[in-house]
Amino acid sequence: MKLTPLGSKPEEVLALAEKKGLKNVDYNKSRGMPKTFCVVSSGKEEFIGNSYIFSEIGHHYTFPIFMTVTNVYWAFDETDHLIEIRVLKSLDGP
Repeated sequence: MKLTPLGSKPEEVLALAEKKGLKNVDYNKSRGMPKTFCVVSSGKEEFIGNSYIFSEIGHHYTFPIFMTVTNVYWAFDETDHLIEIRVLKSLDGP
């Protein structure tokens, strides 16, 4: 949060992502950040804010076939100010 404090603008977050060389950066202006990242949905999607930026911040492989991916999400309100940051680590495998 030191690098992107609450209240930051999307342009500041995107500039930081570029400076840090983050991969798979996506700026979704059409809806807010998903409130839950659970695979099983209650049927009603809920969102935080009006837009969000997503990026992969790291990944590593666990022998022999699993991959752990760490992603970060920055959510912005209707005035394009940062209101929430979430870091999500997930395990992908067969």
